[in-house]
Amino acid sequence: MKFRVFPVQELRPALRILTERYPVLHGVDTGIPIHFRRCKPGKVAKLVSPAQDGGLTISFDRPCRALRTLGLLMAELYRLSRTLPEKELRKTFARSAKRLAEGIPGTETCPFETFGVLIDCSHNAVPKPESLHRTFERLALLGFNRVLLYCEDTFKLEDEPFFGFHRGAYSAEEIRELDDYADALGLELVPSIQTLTHLEQLFRWRAYLPIHDIAGNLLVDSKRAYDLIEKMLRFWRDNVRSRVIHVGMDESRWLGSGRYRLLHPNAPQPPVIDLVARHANRIAELCETLELKPVMWGEAWWRAASKKHEYFDVKAVFPDELKLQIPDNMRFSHADYDSESAYKFITPIKRYRSIYQEPVVVSGISTANLFWYSESKTAPTLHAALYAMRKCEVKDVFFTLWGTDGAYCDFESAFIGLISCANQAYRDPKNHVLPSPPDQHAAIHGDDSYEVVRMVAKEAAPFWSAILWDDPLMMIGASSLQAETAPADSAGFVCDWAALPHRLRYISHILSRTPETPEGMGGSIPYARALLDVLLAKIELCNALISAWDNPPKQRRGAVRALALKMRTYLTAMEAFAAEHRMMWMSRNRPQGYETIQIRLAGAIERARECMRRTADYGAGRIDTIPELDDALALWKKTDAPLLSWSRLSHGTTNA
Repeated sequence: MKFRVFPVQELRPALRILTERYPVLHGVDTGIPIHFRRCKPGKVAKLVSPAQDGGLTISFDRPCRALRTLGLLMAELYRLSRTLPEKELRKTFARSAKRLAEGIPGTETCPFETFGVLIDCSHNAVPKPESLHRTFERLALLGFNRVLLYCEDTFKLEDEPFFGFHRGAYSAEEIRELDDYADALGLELVPSIQTLTHLEQLFRWRAYLPIHDIAGNLLVDSKRAYDLIEKMLRFWRDNVRSRVIHVGMDESRWLGSGRYRLLHPNAPQPPVIDLVARHANRIAELCETLELKPVMWGEAWWRAASKKHEYFDVKAVFPDELKLQIPDNMRFSHADYDSESAYKFITPIKRYRSIYQEPVVVSGISTANLFWYSESKTAPTLHAALYAMRKCEVKDVFFTLWGTDGAYCDFESAFIGLISCANQAYRDPKNHVLPSPPDQHAAIHGDDSYEVVRMVAKEAAPFWSAILWDDPLMMIGASSLQAETAPADSAGFVCDWAALPHRLRYISHILSRTPETPEGMGGSIPYARALLDVLLAKIELCNALISAWDNPPKQRRGAVRALALKMRTYLTAMEAFAAEHRMMWMSRNRPQGYETIQIRLAGAIERARECMRRTADYGAGRIDTIPELDDALALWKKTDAPLLSWSRLSHGTTNA
């Protein structure tokens, strides 16, 4: 059974795209008719059953509501088609549609004017345009109406050959095409760029050293810097429909302490907020000239308002002198990816409104420092954020998919988080009238992988990255994860090292019986299997190696010799994971950026081989000890190391 859609004019582009993508919308004469009807603004989407042809009519006030309702119908039809024969399907669906028609008006009440997703295109992974097409289609069916592309220097500027060099940068033509595609689906494509900070990649090239202050910061007051920023702003002004632009400027704590200080050696060191304010006003002036509506991260202002200089200080109050520095046409966005308390969202919203600012409020779908989306991290923060957003009647919100530490995550796995986000935004998540998340996931991806993707997501944590990147001889991460003080990593996770292998083994067994998803959409099952296999092999090797090295010297050589099979298992698992990771990456992202991940994975593989060589030499008596293991055992379970960064776990010395 299929649908036969009859779109109104404003939905024709979207339904043309979706009909080509989804066979369920290919219905001909026998398909269930789906009609669309514009209703007055403020009315919620609903379903009725017109008598003339026995089909359904979706009434909508905005395209995103119409497409979301269509997605719910697709999910319901998918659910029924799995168990019912064709001849019973139409009658049962009609009854189900009536139930949906009664349920949607009472629960589908998204209060946000803009409901968006930020896609990270700057931390190595730059999605191919065709990958973004598929993402846009699914976001539209979930009811989102805005998508932000986070591009630090991953777009090409005329007469700036080193801007975006070797970064997989998008051309103007590609951005225009992406904007057209998004617009056809009812999505507003909004650029999210950096005009002050986080431009580390840019400063690799000598061409930009004259406008470099320190770290990733541009040089404030430099005419050449503002000429470059104007080119950046014009690029997006000329190539997307939206006049909204997110101009960044977060994490500016070291601003003014580098080249700026050298150029002003005798002047008093200005507070960071003064430099940020001066710079923000220049950006605001440029945006006003170009008829753009700028939004910046509010972090620097919030730190300046805090007596502790902390971003999440709920006691921060904006003094009058600070208020006067804020550009009139600049909006703030408040981002919080960790708080599980709605109060910590509500207080900043009220504070921003006290300075006549209606903030954009931001939370996250957890993909940073992760190989797989983490539901255990996302769920509590998402619930708190959406509760606060609703309670405070915030109008503009978005949710981020960050790729911090290299964007090595399978971002497709995050769609179960996006489904949860959309459902909580549009309706009470406890309502069971509408199709369930597994049915929605199946309808937009064409498979039944939701439960296994979620099973991995419920266990996924940043300490998985600590385990995988950890050097097998130095074991910095393994020691920290088992520390006697049981420290949480910077994302708040505590690793239960003893129970972890059992859980990983169980999930791996389930995955071994799960078929691969089409094109890896919604999360690659082979990739997930390879990930769990290498984590399990690494943990077992680590435990065995430390246990063997803890023996008295006379028994140690024999114990180490007995580890050859575990080492071979780990090496094989590492090689298999590297192969699956490459397949996952290349199917979705441009090749630029993968060299960084490939170097890391190749290094991990070679270090596994080195571990085999060194232990073989020791077991055969060719060397008297392994110094790295001596060091590791000396401070075993006492190591105090940050757990989230490859650079701090893969080696113990400088990489300069």
